[in-house]
Amino acid sequence: MTPDFIKLAQQVKRHIVLPESSDERILKAAVEVDQNNIASITLLGKENEVKEKLSELDLSLGDIQIVDPFDSKNVKAEEYATNLFELRKHKGITQEQASKLSKDPLYYGDLMVQAGDADACVAGVINATGNVIRAALHVLGTKSKTTRLSSFFIMLSDKEDVPSPIVFADCAINIDPDAEILADIAAQSSQNAVSLLGLEPKVAMLSFSTNASAKHAEVDKVRNAVEILNKEHPELNVIGDVQFDAAFSNDVLNTKWKGNNFQAPANIFVFPSLEAGNIGYKIAERIGGADAIGPILQGLAKPVNDLSRGADVEDIIKTIAVTSLQVTD
Repeated sequence: MTPDFIKLAQQVKRHIVLPESSDERILKAAVEVDQNNIASITLLGKENEVKEKLSELDLSLGDIQIVDPFDSKNVKAEEYATNLFELRKHKGITQEQASKLSKDPLYYGDLMVQAGDADACVAGVINATGNVIRAALHVLGTKSKTTRLSSFFIMLSDKEDVPSPIVFADCAINIDPDAEILADIAAQSSQNAVSLLGLEPKVAMLSFSTNASAKHAEVDKVRNAVEILNKEHPELNVIGDVQFDAAFSNDVLNTKWKGNNFQAPANIFVFPSLEAGNIGYKIAERIGGADAIGPILQGLAKPVNDLSRGADVEDIIKTIAVTSLQVTD
């Protein structure tokens, strides 16, 4: 059963900052989120420009806050600049550079989160994924020194023969993950599948091979990741190396891997590379008709999520709702 992310977000009503107020999709989503009490919203931008654009779109500001990082009357700007300097001085940043960089909306939004003035940040309809991630890592960092940043998509389907929701990972961050990173992606995705989706994780470590039917270094990588998972997370139900069709269908699985104890379909599919994951989720979305929410970032100290530059208003609202549910008190 697919969770009602909107209803769940309404119950916690977190404070989300949106740095890209110049995009009308963001404004439309912000107004709908505000009107439906999904989250408290702060838009970053010049107040007169935001209000003018809202008026052009025939939208009401409601309870949405507008903050201008460049406003000389902004009492938080100096505090955030100092915070950024302290965070990045070990990398050689000067106070002057920190003052300038802290006014970049992506950095300012994350600095709000870092200071506790917002719960989370959502961006990406204008900015490239690399810029969104760079700001988040510079300001917030990862949960620990050993935590790796990765991502997942929540895939939703209304087809009777397709389980929903399921998780696809990593489809946005790690280009060529090694076995340890693959294992970390699987472990983090499993944790989020439980906390966000209420799933009992069944993890498929995908490959072009099932049970070593092919001999290749890429197959060995996946098999090594499974070994790491079995050692470090013995509580997880994991199968791999396995092809997608075998991980999805018990009939196929039992033909290709006799005597296994895994019950398909899996609900967490970990792809062996970014190339495979990115292509896979888009095929599922465009040909399979699945609804893809994400990429949802995992591993950061506090929630920041990246929107596709092709995201529509509904995508943005869903991402805001899911981001709200990632916040921990």
